[in-house]
Amino acid sequence: MSLIYHLFTVLLLVINIAGLTAVASRWLPSFALARAAGLLLLSLTMFFIEHFVGLGSLAWAWPLTTILAGAVLYIERKRLCETGFGKAEIVFGLALAYGLAWKFAFPIIYPTSERVTDLYFIGNYLPGNTLPPLDHWFPPNKFDFYYAFQHY
Repeated sequence: MSLIYHLFTVLLLVINIAGLTAVASRWLPSFALARAAGLLLLSLTMFFIEHFVGLGSLAWAWPLTTILAGAVLYIERKRLCETGFGKAEIVFGLALAYGLAWKFAFPIIYPTSERVTDLYFIGNYLPGNTLPPLDHWFPPNKFDFYYAFQHY
């Protein structure tokens, strides 16, 4: 059952990232650059908005963004086929598959206790409160580490 969950989660991510790449590729010459810039711009925008308005759980957004990404890919299919989008997505998919295969083959590769800290960082952001959120280990202090954006 866990494998099915992970498979569908990765599929949702790949479809959404492909749709975002297709949109960003209108302004950027490289699909890899469009993918990276689109993800960074989206993350920074949401990070900025969440400093003023806590967005709460965004689990409801997955179906909507996936439908929107699928629509973008369908509408832009002719342009994307002509510009080599499929080849760029295959390269991205192979790199992603390699990373996932490595993680499944060696699930306990980290010899340190950093995973607890990573879980703590993510756990502080998960409720979707206004940023910076309440620090779960040191309430009533705020969780305002400057390097925590990577976990957001």
